[in-house]
Order: sequence, then C-alpha cells, then structure tokens
Amino acid sequence: MTTIRDNVHGDISINDKVIYELINTSEFQRLKRIAQLGGAQHVFIGASHTRFAHCLGVYHLVTKFLENPNILNQKPFDDEKNRLTVKVAGLLHDIGHGPFSHSFEKVGVNHFKHEHYSSLIITSPETKINKILVKHGIDPKVVADIIEGKCEDNLMNLLVSSQLDADRLDYLLRDSINAGVTYSKVDVDWIIRHIKIEDEKIVFPIKAMYAIEAYLLGRYYMYNQVYCHKTSFAFDETLHMWFKRLSYLIKSGQPLKGDYSLVQPLVDGTEFNVNAYLELDDCSFIQLIQTAKHEDDAILKDFAQRIINREFLETAVCHPEDVEAKKAEVAALGYDTDYYFALKDQPVVEIYNKKIKKGKDELIYIQDTNGVIEDISHFSAVVTAKGKEKNKKIIFLPKN
Repeated sequence: MTTIRDNVHGDISINDKVIYELINTSEFQRLKRIAQLGGAQHVFIGASHTRFAHCLGVYHLVTKFLENPNILNQKPFDDEKNRLTVKVAGLLHDIGHGPFSHSFEKVGVNHFKHEHYSSLIITSPETKINKILVKHGIDPKVVADIIEGKCEDNLMNLLVSSQLDADRLDYLLRDSINAGVTYSKVDVDWIIRHIKIEDEKIVFPIKAMYAIEAYLLGRYYMYNQVYCHKTSFAFDETLHMWFKRLSYLIKSGQPLKGDYSLVQPLVDGTEFNVNAYLELDDCSFIQLIQTAKHEDDAILKDFAQRIINREFLETAVCHPEDVEAKKAEVAALGYDTDYYFALKDQPVVEIYNKKIKKGKDELIYIQDTNGVIEDISHFSAVVTAKGKEKNKKIIFLPKN
C-alpha cells in the first residue's frame, strides 16, 4: 500500500489497510510531537527522534517476527486475525506517551503511566483509533491487553512486551543511532531468524546466545551511558520542580497571569479524560513553560527559564552521611530547599533481570543441542555478572 523510508530499518512496508488508517489518525500523528528520549536529547544533539518513528519501527519488527516460519506456523500466530492484532499492538504500544516521554511520568504525584493512557486511547469509543479498529473487526480490548502484558495467551504479549521483544530491539537500535553512540549494534536479523516456539515459550537455539548476550550488554551500556545520563536526570528533576511550584501556586490560590487549565488533572492527581490528554505534547508543554517565564513568582519563573535555556539543576553523587551538610550549604546560599534540593537513589542497572514480574514470565529461554530448554542464565556467564551495588545518593542542587 505504501512504503516509509526509515533511517534505522530502511524500507518499512505498510500493506495492511488498518495500519495505514491508524497511522493517519490525529492520535497517532501526535506522536511526531513527542520526543523519544526526553531529557537525553539535551545531551546527544542528534537524539531528537520521536515516538512516531519508534512505533513504526516496532510495527516493522513485529511484522518480521511473524514472517519467520517457526512463528507463523504455530498457535496463536497461525491465525491471520491474531497476527494482525499483534501488529496493531506493536504500532500502538506507545500511543499513550505524554510530553517528553518518560520524563512526563515523573512530573506529577500519583501520575498514571503511559500504558494506562495507551489503553484509554485504544478502548475509548471517542477516538478515531478505536473506531478504525472496530470497523476492521479488531477488538480494542485485546490490543490494549497485549500492550499491558495481560493477554490471556502469553505468546501474544511476548512479541511486544518482554525482555527481548520488538519494542526493545527497535529502541536500542534507534536510540543508539540517533544519539551517535555504538553501544548497541544489535544483530536483529540473526535474532529474528532463529526464534521459535517450544512448550508455549519463545525460545532461541544455543547458537543465537551470543547475539542475545550482545543485545543484553548493549542495553546495559545504553542505560548507563544514555538513559541514566546525569543531564537527563537533571532535566527530569528541573521539570518536576517547575511543576511542583506551579501546582503549589494553583492549589494555594495564588494569582497567575497564564492559563494552566491544560494540566489541572496533574495538579489534582486525577485521570485526564481522553480528549484532554491528547492535547498534551512537547509543543503544548513548552508553551506552558514559556508562559510561566512571565509570571511574578520568582521560583516558578526561574525554573521555567532553566528549562528553556538548558540551565538545569546540577547532579552530584554523595554518601548518605553527607546529604544534610550539602542541603545546609544550599539553604545558606538563600535557596528554598523544597525546590532547589532533591535526593534520589543512585540507580543500579542489571544486565539481565531473572525475576518473573507480576506473574508474567519474561525470561529469555535457550535450547541446547540436546533439546533442553533453560533460562539464558543457565548457559551464559555474561548475563549473571552483577553491576556494582552503590551505597550512594544523587542530589540535585543549583549549579556552583
């Protein structure tokens, strides 16, 4: 039907009418205005790619998975409707992301995760996406369940939501290419070519283990060097503090010049209705921040200027026993430590997570030459390596 040229995968063919129609909805086009990497775009100058491109890439990889005869000829993927439903889930899996992607989820207190809003957008009769799915005989609830990892047939979940799925393969490739780093050159074709289904599990032969180890190491390096970059964290915390001050002013009835009704549900800690949520994107949020630059409140104005001018709070690592002394230093300089000082745990990134979360089996299974199937950690010394446990805290404070 049409071909899209992608800087990561080359040609992406759109052959299903429902996919073509979904891409051209206003809800999906909104993803062109949602930055994939949030704060990391302020570190890696080429990393301005969007959720729109990523979602197309995930759709493309799900399609490639389903072209593998080992997948195609096995239940539930031997059914054409199931195959199309999984492709739709791959395309729409991030439809519910808010401004600056994951950064937005750290803005409000008790804020709902993007998967919640993906489900809402897909299942709400008010959206064009829902109407298109119903028209083509695809159950919106099943699509939403796959995205949330709740589909009754776990194999339907795993192509879109697991430790080695189309989502992770695409974002690792796409983020590394656009960030200009080489930590994650994943051999996607080799991995997809060797995938098969055994005992109602997605399984890889032992000869594919080295490509999977490279994928897991690439993910480990990307988290440490890109996703957990100190400037990305600093952007998130500065954005959070801007909203914290705005929320305080609104709740306390302070007079404001601008109209901030767009984020009122965030202030109240309530769910957005679907139409209000779809008004949120990077552009509308930046406009709110630009508006705040002209308010009378000095703290709100300062944080707005910090975001616009890339003058985020600084990050520093310190031992727990030094935290109070650092906080006192900030207070002595005249800063309100409710806003100009914050404390977070330093993240510890694992190469491979062997846990089964919420009853959902996301382990990566390897089959040896004798046909024995075990979790990859049974065969690989690489994935069992531990990151260093860090008994340190990250503090956020004004520069200098």
